[in-house]
Amino acid sequence: MKLAVVIPRYAPGALGGAEAHGAAYARKLQSAGHEVELLTTCARSHATWDNELPEGESIEDALKIRRFAVRRGNADRFGSTEWRIAHRMHTTHDEQVEWIKYKGYAPELCDYLCDSDHDRVILMPYSCATTYFGTLAVPDKAVVHTLLHDEPYARLAVTEEIVRSASAILFNSPPETALARRLFGELPFHGLGGMGFEPFSSSPDPAGFRTRYGLGAGPIVLYAGRWEGGKGVPRLVDYMRTAAGRRHDWHLALIGSGPDAPQSRKGNIAPVGFIDDSEKHSAFAAADIFCQPSQNESLSIVLMEAWLAGTPALVNGECAVTRYHCRRSGGGLWFTSYPEFEAAIEALLADPRRADAMAAGGRRYVLDVYSWDAVIGRVTEVLEAA
Repeated sequence: MKLAVVIPRYAPGALGGAEAHGAAYARKLQSAGHEVELLTTCARSHATWDNELPEGESIEDALKIRRFAVRRGNADRFGSTEWRIAHRMHTTHDEQVEWIKYKGYAPELCDYLCDSDHDRVILMPYSCATTYFGTLAVPDKAVVHTLLHDEPYARLAVTEEIVRSASAILFNSPPETALARRLFGELPFHGLGGMGFEPFSSSPDPAGFRTRYGLGAGPIVLYAGRWEGGKGVPRLVDYMRTAAGRRHDWHLALIGSGPDAPQSRKGNIAPVGFIDDSEKHSAFAAADIFCQPSQNESLSIVLMEAWLAGTPALVNGECAVTRYHCRRSGGGLWFTSYPEFEAAIEALLADPRRADAMAAGGRRYVLDVYSWDAVIGRVTEVLEAA
C-alpha cells in the first residue's frame, strides 16, 4: 500500500512520545514493504510552533519526509480557550476549532493529502491540528491513532468529530478503547495498534550506573519521563521524601527533565537527567522497582522498557491503562495512597523471587503483545480492512 503517516513535528532530538511513535510506524511499515512518506510541519517546538525547519522534501535515514509551514493562530485567544478547556468550562465548536488550529495548523499539508493518491493516511495524536484538519481533508483514507487520555481535551466536540470522521481508529490498549466507548458511544471500525518494542541491544552496567550517580548500595526506585505535575512526579517525590522520614533507605533516581523535580541531588532524590538508551538500560537494570506515577497514559513506553530490562513495576492505581498492563502481565503492583505505595515497595523488596517472577511476566507480555511484529501485523490488518 501507499501510505502517509502524519505527525505534528519531526525533529530528531526534539520528539515527544506521539511523534516518536508515528516516526517508528513509518519506518516499520516501510520495512514491511509498504511505500511510506512521513508528513509533518516545519516546527520543532510544540510551545511556539515557529517554522524552524525548511519546507519541502528530504530523505532522512532512508525515510521520505515532507515538511509544511505552520500558519500561526492567535496566541491570546488560544491561551484563553486553553484555560477554559483545562478547567472544564463551556467552549463553542468554533472556539475549539480556533484552539486546535493553533496547534500546528498547516493548510498546505491538507492540500497535499487531498491531491495525493495514498491508499491510507495514519494520523496521530488526536489533540493536534495536523490530525483534526488532516482527517477532515481525507476522511475515507484517515486511520487515526488517537493516543487518547482521560482528560478535558478528550471531551471536546472536535475530538469526537475526529473519531466520527475517520475511516478507522487505532488504540494503544483495551482500556483506551473502553475510554473511547464511554466518551463517544458506538465507534467506527477500530483495532489495537500500540507501540512496538525490541529487547535492548546493549549489555547493562548496573553497578556502574549506581557509582556514576552516587546511588550507593540501597534499593533504587526509578522514574523515567517528563518531570511535571501531569505525570505525577511531585507526588512521587513527596512520597519518597516521606519514606526517607520514616527511615527507609530507598533512593529515587529520576531520568528525564522538567520543571517539577529537583534540579540537584537532595537527600534520597537523585535527578539523573537525559541519558542515552545504553545508559537507560543500565538504569533499569540497577533499579529494584520502576515507578510510573502518571494517571494519564494511553500505553506507557517506559513501563514496557522497564519490563524488557527485567524490572518489576509499581504504577498509579488510578490509571486504567497501566493498572491493566500490570494485571494482564502480572508484572507489577499499583497504589492509590502513600500507605499502599510503601507497602508495595516493602513487599517487592522483601521477596526478590516474587519480584523477579513479576518482571519476567512483564517481559513476556511486552514481547507477546507489543513486539514490532505483533504491532505491525495488527496495524496492517486494520489498514487493509478499513
